[in-house]
Amino acid sequence: MKSVFYVPFVLLLSVVALAQRKTYSGEYEGGIATYTYYENSNFERMFEGPFKYKASNIYREGRGRCTIDVSGQYKANQKDGLWIHKVSNPDIDGTTETASGSYVDGKFHGKWQLKNINNKTKKVVRESYVQFDQGKLIGKFKYNYSADFAFQAYSQISVVGRFDNSGLYDSTWMINYKSDRNQKNEEVRKYKNGKLFFRLHRNSVTGKILDKYDTINGATDNQDTYEGYGRLSLDRAELPDEAVKVWLENGSSSDDNFFHSIGIFLLFNRGEKNDNSQLPPPKSKDYLK
Repeated sequence: MKSVFYVPFVLLLSVVALAQRKTYSGEYEGGIATYTYYENSNFERMFEGPFKYKASNIYREGRGRCTIDVSGQYKANQKDGLWIHKVSNPDIDGTTETASGSYVDGKFHGKWQLKNINNKTKKVVRESYVQFDQGKLIGKFKYNYSADFAFQAYSQISVVGRFDNSGLYDSTWMINYKSDRNQKNEEVRKYKNGKLFFRLHRNSVTGKILDKYDTINGATDNQDTYEGYGRLSLDRAELPDEAVKVWLENGSSSDDNFFHSIGIFLLFNRGEKNDNSQLPPPKSKDYLK
């Protein structure tokens, strides 16, 4: 007889749970949001199901007044599944930046991409492709910036590298950049377990070596010994950390336009468990002189 009543009882619980779920649609963080939720035993609102947000004329640093669109899902009050974030500057000379990827239990997981496109020329100004494992960067990392004019010191920047399965800088990283004087340089960096053991800085056109750091062969030219999460010197934009911080800090600490990330994650950090533990503390010895 127990089995006779078991199925109806489970169905009844499911109906009750669905009946407790509510929908909110209205003002939210300077815009309009629609989402579903339920209240727990402490009367706390727990997001569950689809979430949509849109706002116009929102000021974003480095972009002016923008339109913002966000869509995604919540599961047990945590971000889950595919999320799409878009920030658009309606100005004809403005840009539209989109970041998209998936969450699992509130953490970045799987492939994520970021793309910034000029509204007028349709040229890709900035793009980045990464992969996460439960909030931790792993595998190939790619970041590109390209503009028709030089913002401050650079008109082009490219960072390509790899993280190991523990989330540490690993293997060979290639950094290429073009200065406002049309000079093309490159950095070749080699890491093991997050530590830099080789670095070569040279002119990409002539091949002239500008400086070198090699712990294996003992060749160091005007370099300080340090353990590498690998920054270029301050006058060469602190790569690759600044490019990585676009993802791990949800926005670069730099005011430089080519590093200014989408920043939209900061508006909706509810249900997120990501952190920036992969970045080193800001110590002076972390910079190559």
